[in-house]
Amino acid sequence: MDGPLVTSWPELVLLAQKGKTVGARIAGFDAKGLELSGLDLRLTHWEQVSLAGAKLVGALFSGATFVETSFDGATLDGADFGRASLVDAKLIGASLVGANFSGADLSGVDMTAARLDKTLLRDVKLDRAKLSGLDLTQSAVISTSLKAADLRGARLLLADLSEADLRDCQFDANTMLTSCMLHRVDLSGASLAGADLSDATFSEARLAGANFNDCIAVQTSFALANLSHARLQRLSGLRSNWDGATLHGANFSDALLEDAELSRVRADGAIFARTQLHRARFGHAELRGTIFDHARLTWANLSHADLSGAWLNHATLDHANLHRAKLNGAITDGASMNDVRMTDSAKAAAEDFSTRG
Repeated sequence: MDGPLVTSWPELVLLAQKGKTVGARIAGFDAKGLELSGLDLRLTHWEQVSLAGAKLVGALFSGATFVETSFDGATLDGADFGRASLVDAKLIGASLVGANFSGADLSGVDMTAARLDKTLLRDVKLDRAKLSGLDLTQSAVISTSLKAADLRGARLLLADLSEADLRDCQFDANTMLTSCMLHRVDLSGASLAGADLSDATFSEARLAGANFNDCIAVQTSFALANLSHARLQRLSGLRSNWDGATLHGANFSDALLEDAELSRVRADGAIFARTQLHRARFGHAELRGTIFDHARLTWANLSHADLSGAWLNHATLDHANLHRAKLNGAITDGASMNDVRMTDSAKAAAEDFSTRG
């Protein structure tokens, strides 16, 4: 840095008033609780400075670098940290409503219990960040890296985390993801056990091996997502959408999936033991070797599904639609199949004619 060295608050204010803060080195003083709102502090370098409790509303910090800097309890609403470096910075309990962090490096920051609702976090690095109890309501966290971040108890209501990297993140039952947009996120191997995912969207997400045990997923969309070998036991997914998802080896034992959309899923070897699938739709699904033992499939639509080698022992399929379903080698010992609709020859002929046409 070739700019002036600033070691006191009055010096900094004087430089800001003259518009000469670009490149300034700000070090070794305490600005706790001071008023810095609206100051232009772009491209500055901060080291061992405490801004705890300071008022920084609308301040401009784009391109700035912060080393061993504390913002604990500071008010940073509307501040601009675009392309700034805040590696390992402390922002515990800070208010960052409407702030801009686009392109910033926030690796290892501690934002425990901070407020970031309506904040812009596009293309940000938040790897290893401590975000427990963080409020990200309606924030845009798009294409952001959150690898190994702590999101336990965080509020992500209506937040947009599209294409975020969430591998190895920590979640818990208090993490709120209701109505959250998680399009194309990477949550491979992550644990969201017990979380409320109602109305969230995981379309085209990478969720292989993830733990969704005991989650609430009412009207949640997993369309075209990869959930191979995911754990979804006791998941409550009334009216959830899994259209076109990859579910090979996934375990849905004891889950509630009534009125769920499972058309075109690829679920060879998946487990739906004792799962509630009343009125579930499996049209054109790949269900080879899938386990449905003791499952409830009343009024389910399994038309054109491939159930070759599937296990349906003691399953209830009353009134189910099995039009053109493949049942080669399927085991149905003790299954209830009252009023099941098998292949309708007239309908099949019409389908064949339509296909040839």
